[in-house]
Order: sequence, then C-alpha cells, then structure tokens
Amino acid sequence: MRLAPALLLLFFHAAAEAQPVTLVGTILDDDDGRPLIGATAAIGGRGVVADASGQFRLVLQVLPSTVVVRYLGYQPESIVVRVSDFDAGGIARVTIRLQPAEIELGDVTVTDENAAIAIMRQVLARKLALKGELQSYTSEAYTRFTLRSRGRYVRFTEELSDTYWRADGGSREVVIARRRRPDGRAFRYAAVQAVPDFYFDDDVLLDGFRFPTPTHPDALSIYHFRIGDVTEVNGLRLIDIAVSPRHGYATALSGRIQVVDSLFVIAEAELRPAGGVRKPAPVQNYAATYRSVFSPVTASVWLPERFYVTGRVNVGAPGARLPEVSFSQATLLSVRRFGTSAPDSLWYADDLRVDAEAVYGGREVFLRYRDQLPLSDEEAEAERTLGPIPLRALLPPEGLLRNYVPIPVEEPSTEEERARSDASLVSWLMRAPRLRYDRVNRTYIGLEPTFDIGRQLTVAPELGVSPDSSFFTLGVRTSIRPTKRFAVDVVARHGTTTRYTSAAYNRLLNTFPTYLGWPDYFDYLEEDRVEATGWLNVGSRVRLGVKGVLAEQRSVDATTQFEGAIVGDGQRSNPPVEDGMLRALSVRLEGGERTPRLGSPRGLFGEIVLEKGSLLPPGGTTSSDYTRLSAQADLRVPTLFRRRPNPHYLSLRLMGGATW
Repeated sequence: MRLAPALLLLFFHAAAEAQPVTLVGTILDDDDGRPLIGATAAIGGRGVVADASGQFRLVLQVLPSTVVVRYLGYQPESIVVRVSDFDAGGIARVTIRLQPAEIELGDVTVTDENAAIAIMRQVLARKLALKGELQSYTSEAYTRFTLRSRGRYVRFTEELSDTYWRADGGSREVVIARRRRPDGRAFRYAAVQAVPDFYFDDDVLLDGFRFPTPTHPDALSIYHFRIGDVTEVNGLRLIDIAVSPRHGYATALSGRIQVVDSLFVIAEAELRPAGGVRKPAPVQNYAATYRSVFSPVTASVWLPERFYVTGRVNVGAPGARLPEVSFSQATLLSVRRFGTSAPDSLWYADDLRVDAEAVYGGREVFLRYRDQLPLSDEEAEAERTLGPIPLRALLPPEGLLRNYVPIPVEEPSTEEERARSDASLVSWLMRAPRLRYDRVNRTYIGLEPTFDIGRQLTVAPELGVSPDSSFFTLGVRTSIRPTKRFAVDVVARHGTTTRYTSAAYNRLLNTFPTYLGWPDYFDYLEEDRVEATGWLNVGSRVRLGVKGVLAEQRSVDATTQFEGAIVGDGQRSNPPVEDGMLRALSVRLEGGERTPRLGSPRGLFGEIVLEKGSLLPPGGTTSSDYTRLSAQADLRVPTLFRRRPNPHYLSLRLMGGATW
C-alpha cells in the first residue's frame, strides 16, 4: 500500500511529460495585495498577460519549468514549477507577490480594466516622461520606392535624405540625392512618404490625411486595444496589441503595435487608415499599409530604424483608366543623433519633404546602403533594364475613350504648368472673370487673373466696370516671397468695397438673393487704397505681420428702388462713412491653421490685431485719431458624424474688440 502514492506520482510525472499542463497564477502587489493588471508571466519565448483580476493561465510543455513574472515598477520574480505542484487534473495554482522597485515614471493609475488598456496607460506615461527629455533628433535616410503594373516594374527610385524631428513640430525631411529609372518626374498618385514617428508624435500626416497615433494623449478614447501574443526576442518580451478605432472614428488607424515589456516603448507598428482614404478625382481607389520598426538608441529610447509602405492605386475617368499600380517603399534610417538642430524654416511650411537646392542624381552614392537593404532579383533587373522610356508609355490608358480623355501620369513641372496655363485661353477665362450684383454697383463685370512669376512673385491685376453705374475698379495685388520665412504683400486699388468682410459669406454668394430682390447683406464705400504688409514666420504656424495703409475713402449712394427678379420691396439705403484720408499702422499676430488639413477633424486658428490710425476730413487740418484692438478665434471641432475620411465638423468663430 505504501507504493501506491509513489506509483501515482510516477504515473502523473509520465503524463506531464507526455502532454501539456496548465499553471494558473495570480499576480499581486506585495504591499497592499491589489492585482497587477497587465503583468507578464513567461517561459522561454512564450508568455501571457494578467487580466483585470491579476490572473493568468500559462500552458507548460515540460516540467520542471522556470516562469519569470514581470511588471513595470516592480522587481521581477522567478518561480520553479515542478510535477509535485500539480493536481490530478494537471493544474497548478500559485500566487506571486511582486516587490515595488524604484523607477521614475510619474504616477500610473491602475484600474479595473482590460490588460491592454493598462499597458497603454503605461505606454502613454512613459512617452510623456521621455518626450520631456527628448526635444529633437536627426538621422540619415536611404529610401527605395518602386512602382509595379501588370506584373512588372515600371519605376525604380532611390533617395538619400536628412530627417529631422522635434517635439513641437514633428518630422521633416530634406532630400539631398535622388535617382529615378526611367528618368522623369514623380508619379502623380503615389509618392514617397516622409517617415512618421508613431510613438513620439501625437498625430501623423499620411498621404495628405492627418491621423491620431495609438500614443495620442486621447488614444484611450479614440482606439480599442486588445492583447495578442507575447514573444521574446533577444531577451526582450514583446507584447502584441491590436488597435482599432472606436465607433464613430474614421480618421483613425487600425492594425497592431508591439510594446516592449517593462520599457513600454514601441518596437513595431503596422497600421493602415481605417476605412481607407478618399483622394480627389481621378483617383478611384487608394489603399496603403504603413509599417515602422523601432530599435534602441539608448537603454530607454527607441527610434524608427526602418519604415515600409505597400499599397495600390486605381486611376480613371469616364471612358478611360490607367492600369492598376502597386507601390512599395522601404526606408532605412541610420546615424540617429539626439539634440541636433535644424533650420527653423523647415517647420514654417506644411511640406514634410523638401528638396535641397541641388539634388544629386548619381548611382554610386546609393550602393553602400544595399548591403543593409538588398535588392531583390526583380528590382536589380528593373534597375538595369528600365531605360529612357517615359512612365506614360509604361502605363498606357485603357477604355473606349482612352484616346480622347487625358489622364496625367507624372507631376507637372512649374514651367510646364505655366506654359499650359498661358496657352489655354479657356482655362484662363474660367479662373479670371468676376460677375456680381449689389445695390450700389448693380451689375459688376470684372477680370482678376493671377500670374505666378517664378516661385517668389505673384501678381494679380484687377479690372472691373459697372454698366449700370459710374463705378469702375482698377488695381493690382502683388505678393513677394524672397524666403520661406519672410513675405511682402502690396495692394494698390481704386473702386468700391465692403465695410465688412466675411469668410463664410462673400460678395458672389450675396449676388443671388440681391438680384432676386431680397435686402443686400453688405454696406459699401468707395476708396483709393495703397497698403503694404510684411509677414515674418516666427515659429511653427505662428506669423507676425505689420501693415501700413494709406486710403482716401468716400461714401456712396445706393439704388433703393428697383424691381428684383422675384421680390420688389426695394433695398435699404447705404449708410455713410466718414469721408477723408485714412492713415493706419497695425500689428497682427496669428497662429494655427486658418484652413485645417484635409482629413483632419480638428483645427484652431487665432489672431490679435492692434491698429493705430487717424482720419483727416476733406479740407480739414485736424485729424481724428483712434486705436483699435481686436481678436478672433476660429475653432473647428468634430461632430457625431465622423465615420468618413473627411468627417463632418462644426466651425465656431469668436470675435471681439474695442476702439477708443
């Protein structure tokens, strides 16, 4: 009878060797006994995450086994599980109490929620702590971008660039070398993407649309997070977390991220726009996936090391289309450095990628990067065989009207677009004419063409007549942009104008109700005006402007009795203004985005204007001085209807001021 327990133990040991057994554990704080949500228990390269009660279930293949338990802010604990720990059903139950460790991460609150949420709370806390220390970084990038259509490569591109990131502005790239096979301009509908930082950036710009990252400060209200596999690579435990937008969010991302256990930084992110993106015609369908691989630069800071984009695009118009094009991008980042400064002018414009003054195009500068990012056999063949054949010839249009409906393939050059614009009288006439109707001018017919003379000068003349009155308009607007940081606008004009300018309701929209007979919305005056404004970009999306005005203004009478097309009640009289010579100097500070980016449901713009001026009456010797202070804030916020790449939004404008 004494042999029975030994035989039973021997039998169970043999069964444990033959089939898996289950370890059921509970991970608690040793001080107060609370469950440690999101703690990990792992053996070898496999592991699991504790749930909201701190409990986990880990399947063991062999016994004895050593299980390592970890949690951020606590000392890891190792336990050895033996055959004697299991009951007859093959289950062992243990309780592990972890001792707190000294780690500076700020306050992290653990609540009764799923493990993925608890992990993401610590990721957000870790990001906030690191971002306070890391103000900027730079790297050198090598990018390979290819286009395929009908089973073959049609474009092979290599680029070298310097990348810059700073906490208050995000990423920028300066391209210093580029080589395309075949030669030509960029493909119009799929381009090289600037490398985003899915960890340190709150939102990223992908293909012209702005998306919140999974580490956005409001990520827990924007995204669902779910725990996936736990694996071990080079001694680090990586936790896969599925990411998907919550109900109502379409301008968000979906996919997966990989979090480094205990460090709570991102090791990899593979994301795509939820629901895709809608690009303007002639793009019919566009889909892309973005994958970023991070690696450590220091013991605690991980930065992007590789970035991949894969996707496809369909382009077409009624009766004609291009063959489907698939595109692929691989970017290798090296020589990553902290604290290196970059020109502030990079962040004055919204362009994430800019070309250097002279972009080198030789082959030899790219060769040393191919050891780290080797060419496939097909890519090597494409580089060798793609010759002088233009990209348009490699992407011939299809469809019944392919010979009659033009579909551009490459991005036009500035010279080409200007030549086409100057040569097309119809195109010029479609942009230039102005036709309005109001109670002062009655019918107004004018021309306001715009001419870009190089990249630094824009001239817009204005000429208009009013056949039903004696008023006419003659003027010119000139914009000079010697640098990206500084610009000058000069206006000289004679004609009627409105006393109030509305961004939402302009004189063209006012034409239709006025012509039909309803009251005119605006009040009018006549003036001869010269003004000059100097603009200086003083920060990211912050501008300082100084404007000087010299204008002679006069009151005008309105036609108060006329029959409208539908209503014949007449028009109210036009109130007079103070006639005389106006001299004014104003200072304007504005910041934010006057027009939020496409795809972004949020936008904020604000301005403050201080104006000092005087008005000298006709024939007078004493002028009346005034000081005016005004402020305006434009806020664009998402509504409940956000399930689209271009969501519905509510625009609010707050205005106020005082004159003395």
